[in-house]
Amino acid sequence: MSYPSYLPGEPVAAADQLSALRDDLEQQESVIERGLESFIEIGRALAKIRDDRLYRHEYASFEVYCQSRWNLSRKRPMTS
Repeated sequence: MSYPSYLPGEPVAAADQLSALRDDLEQQESVIERGLESFIEIGRALAKIRDDRLYRHEYASFEVYCQSRWNLSRKRPMTS
């Protein structure tokens, strides 16, 4: 990953901190990149469960399934 040789706007950190900030940002972006594929797979799995109503043998609705099994709700999707 490459970074521009300049930062738009006023610097938000001292020059001696920029390298550490860039390194930390790159590490965090790597985590996001690795997680994106999993996030997509989770969405597809939930859609399949919802669309095929695979939850019916234990739960009254998809919403109840998500809340009971995964602690997910429409108000708070995909959070812990």
